[in-house]
Amino acid sequence: MLSIAATLVTAISPTASAGSVLDVTVGADGLPYRKLVTLNLADSAAFTRHVGAWSWQDSNLFDPGEDPVGWMHQSDWVQITLNSPTSLTLRVERQEGVQVNATTIASITSMFPSFTLWSGWDTDGTVEHLYNNDGNIASAEDVSYVGHLANSTQPTAQYTFFDLPAGNYTLVVGSFSPATDTARQGYLATFTTVPEPASALFLISGLAVFGFRRFRAQA
Repeated sequence: MLSIAATLVTAISPTASAGSVLDVTVGADGLPYRKLVTLNLADSAAFTRHVGAWSWQDSNLFDPGEDPVGWMHQSDWVQITLNSPTSLTLRVERQEGVQVNATTIASITSMFPSFTLWSGWDTDGTVEHLYNNDGNIASAEDVSYVGHLANSTQPTAQYTFFDLPAGNYTLVVGSFSPATDTARQGYLATFTTVPEPASALFLISGLAVFGFRRFRAQA
């Protein structure tokens, strides 16, 4: 019986499908969102963009013991909608050839991808030029801190946010460069969702029953 269920799971388990990525026009109020990513279960989506070299954290802007801060408008802000409870894996890596404008290609030498996730969206009110990258943002009261990944040494950063409820989330992507590079930095961001463990267990249980009934019907 167990082998029948396992075979069925392998045979019909869904592969990652394509989520959607839409451009967002930065508004006068709230966080300066540029992208909207919508994901279902077992989904994936990706886009390329560019940010400032020390956009996610500028260590010259705070003293030891103070909240670390980044530059609001040098970072990229992303609206995310999860249509089901899921775990979300985010991978951000250097990407060559990203066009900044008609005459400029982004650099990658000072791209050390770092990111922060909050629940909710903030689309009203006035935000400050700086933001707290490891907690709540005072000027964006509609979002609540979930977690972050700080990376100042590697060209790629990846992290999985487990057990996220369905709903709206805010992501900021930037670079945590130890250099003083002023060039824009190119990156590729990839989003992947998987079913929550409870959902996966339900699927396996249902398939086991299905396999048993099918076996009995043919006996």
